[in-house]
Amino acid sequence: MIPGGPEQLKIAADLFPQAMVRGLPDFSCNVHSFGCSYWTALGHHAGFSAICELPVPNVALPP
Repeated sequence: MIPGGPEQLKIAADLFPQAMVRGLPDFSCNVHSFGCSYWTALGHHAGFSAICELPVPNVALPP
């Protein structure tokens, strides 16, 4: 978890209580996936549209 504890991460604690209370194991893509989810949720919470993990097309774009 991020130093300082859940009291400094109220939004994360409200949206992802299971990760904030029990912690998140550093296994495979867990930390990356949680980070992407957190940033997306934070954007939504701030009133923005947010997209997480949007793949880039594998074709060339016209000039």
